Amino acid sequence: EENAFYASVPDEFNDYGSLSYFENDEAIDIRSILPAGTHTITAKFEPSNDNYDTNTAVATVKVNKLQPVIIWETADEDLTFTYGAELSADKHLNATFSPADAIGEIDYTEGEDTIAAGDILNAGTHVLFATLAESDNFLAAVPVTKTITVNQIESEITWETPAPIAYGT
Repeated sequence: EENAFYASVPDEFNDYGSLSYFENDEAIDIRSILPAGTHTITAKFEPSNDNYDTNTAVATVKVNKLQPVIIWETADEDLTFTYGAELSADKHLNATFSPADAIGEIDYTEGEDTIAAGDILNAGTHVLFATLAESDNFLAAVPVTKTITVNQIESEITWETPAPIAYGT
């Protein structure tokens, strides 16, 4: 990707010099992606002969933080299961984010509780949240939710027929 700014010189000067760009007296590639924040960029025209003078122009560029998006694709059949099954990073806690160069890890919570692969949820309905915190170049992602239903274990009682007993015992 290229930044949305560049300096130019009139066409008639193109054969007589070159433009270079600097930030804080350090050369930068105009195609480089600047980090979020405010940058003072200097464009410098350097002539290739003595008929032209060196000239500079300064611009202030504000680079806003990007808003990443959480993508949480869990198959419907993996959203309902029976108590005792562990949450899986492959099936249940498998959210990703875009752009992929956003920094951080997705956190999973239910209310105030952190959820992780290997956890066993109690029977009932659970609303899990996937979040991605703010970083230097990215805003916090908008949380995404998934509702998981954990069914009760079907209980079974076995009782062998008792032997006859005498009345009153």
